[in-house]
Amino acid sequence: MPRNPYRIAAAAAALVLAALSSLHLVWLRSPWPLTSRERFLETVVGQTDPSSSPPPWMTLAVACLLAVAAWLVLAGAGFVRGFLSHRVLNAVTGIAAAVLLLRGAAGLVLSGVIGQGPASFRFWDLVLYSPLTLALGTVAALVTRAPAGRP
Repeated sequence: MPRNPYRIAAAAAALVLAALSSLHLVWLRSPWPLTSRERFLETVVGQTDPSSSPPPWMTLAVACLLAVAAWLVLAGAGFVRGFLSHRVLNAVTGIAAAVLLLRGAAGLVLSGVIGQGPASFRFWDLVLYSPLTLALGTVAALVTRAPAGRP
């Protein structure tokens, strides 16, 4: 069977989404890979006030949503069997794609144009966070374009 670049991109995106989900689970207990909670809040969350830190349930919710997005991309690309109809799977995957694309675009505007947040967050948002979410959202959107039964 020839390699399909579409399926390779979907597999890579699902792997990254699953890794990000796992990283959010780590962040429930640790600021890894940073050395302190304060540095983590500044660099990853974009906050300098510890009292405005997201609550643990929110981090857990993001971890769960990222895991669901990974499954949606895998199911949409035909790697795993989905329990949803093709139409529903495409709709839900489209919502995930829209959220990822919106987060990526908002990050570019807020960090790049408006300059909101600490400098370390803005740097990583422009170099990594926003481009990565835009790429993941693009792959998720492409998954919704596959015809039923033909990943």
